[in-house]
Amino acid sequence: MDNNLYLPWPLPRLNTGGGNRSVQALKILLGLFALFGLLLENTAATVAADKSQPKPVLSLTSLEAPPFISNDLNGKGPIAILVQEAFRRSGYQSKVTIGIWARTISGAESVFFDVLIIGIKAPEREEIFHYSAPYMKLEMALFKKKSLILDWKSLKDLAPYHFTAVRGATVSKEFQAAKYLSVLWVKDAKSMVQLVIKGRANLAASPKRSTQNILEKYFPAEVHNFDFDITPLSTPTVHILVSKKHPNAKNLIDAFNSGLKSMRQDGTYQTMVERYGLFAVSGE
Repeated sequence: MDNNLYLPWPLPRLNTGGGNRSVQALKILLGLFALFGLLLENTAATVAADKSQPKPVLSLTSLEAPPFISNDLNGKGPIAILVQEAFRRSGYQSKVTIGIWARTISGAESVFFDVLIIGIKAPEREEIFHYSAPYMKLEMALFKKKSLILDWKSLKDLAPYHFTAVRGATVSKEFQAAKYLSVLWVKDAKSMVQLVIKGRANLAASPKRSTQNILEKYFPAEVHNFDFDITPLSTPTVHILVSKKHPNAKNLIDAFNSGLKSMRQDGTYQTMVERYGLFAVSGE
């Protein structure tokens, strides 16, 4: 075995005769070792400082969907509170921006926002985003006039009717693929409800609770004239989404999942579900 010490630079030749050259060379060598020691010390200090740096404040975004999430609700609503708490348990502080669906999803895709709070699985979306574990379900239903009695077994039975839905939102895999349906896509849920009230659409395909909330808030005089079909269109699970373009995407998904698991384990999740009437989903 070679017991010689390897250094990435050549050692100066020492004059064993003891002249000035050997003293000077020894000083140079000692100086190099001192410099090398300082470099190691500075590197260790930099690594330690990096580890102690606080995590960045996350920017979360969502469409307006009362009573789940809205600028008008305390803490911006139970879903905002739930998602922020899950991230907080993994060391992340966050802020929530609420807007129309098209802007929030495009902002999340382009990494203008770190996280999209409400996401339903769809094949085209799974190519763009990473999905978290599910944290609740939605009941997608048909909003209609009470006087309209529906008798249907499949979506094809509903082909004679005019639909409306929020542009870019996922109702169900079958609904998205049903090219035979006449659907007027609008920018937000309020516009969707308004189209049905005005008779420009027969049916709105939408989340039941948030649509009912919009009806009561913006059109209270019409509450007794409209209802939902008893047969749900779908009950999709809800996830947070992080763009695959995000440099920290998988870590953010893991952080949320870890925080959500902690909330399930200590009962916080179940407490929130019962308090706010959320459609719970079992842990995965």
